[in-house]
Amino acid sequence: MVRLVYAEDPRSVCAGVLVDDDTVVTVAHCVNGISASQLQVLVGDYDLTQVDSGEELVPVTSVELSRNYAHGRRGNDFAVIKLARSIVFTPTKMAACLPDPNAQVLPQGNPKSQCFVAGWGITERRQVSSRLRIAPVRLLDLGTCNAIVSSISGRFDEIPSDMICTDTAARRTDACLYDDGGSLTCRDANGRFTLLGLVSEYSCGSLPTLYTRVDNYTSAIVARL
Repeated sequence: MVRLVYAEDPRSVCAGVLVDDDTVVTVAHCVNGISASQLQVLVGDYDLTQVDSGEELVPVTSVELSRNYAHGRRGNDFAVIKLARSIVFTPTKMAACLPDPNAQVLPQGNPKSQCFVAGWGITERRQVSSRLRIAPVRLLDLGTCNAIVSSISGRFDEIPSDMICTDTAARRTDACLYDDGGSLTCRDANGRFTLLGLVSEYSCGSLPTLYTRVDNYTSAIVARL
């Protein structure tokens, strides 16, 4: 996980995920209208109240949004950020594993199935978390997710197929404000945790959380590595 730092407002409100030594993925709405010169990426951060060992602020050379992204509309919420220099990997600075098309994520109900969302967003105390937090979530198929969202919100707004939906057992711990671009990682059939999604839309527990499906963009990511 990395934090995006904006030149005009140093208070970071978005996250991203390192997928190579010089490549970060995030959601498009976090960088829409932002040029490379207006953005930096903070790598190796854990505790916002202090400078962590190995933490580094890296300039950006390019920001590329999904061609089909439209502000205010669901779907295609994806962007690739290229860093000005390569990151030297350490135990606190590592690239996430991209989804393996030959290794399916373990289905819900499998005792070894595990998924987690991570971020520095608003906590149950309505304060930004000073430390990176991780919460377990469960995957929902889009049909079930559409039904839940419609029944609670009172309107039907179909969730596009390039998104993933998760819920929590009691909706007490889930993505919230400032978790945008945060990671959804799940264990696959090989026992490896992979980057499945990026936080795109949330309601702080009142509705399921929606993520951009990373596997929809794997070829685009690889082409830019």
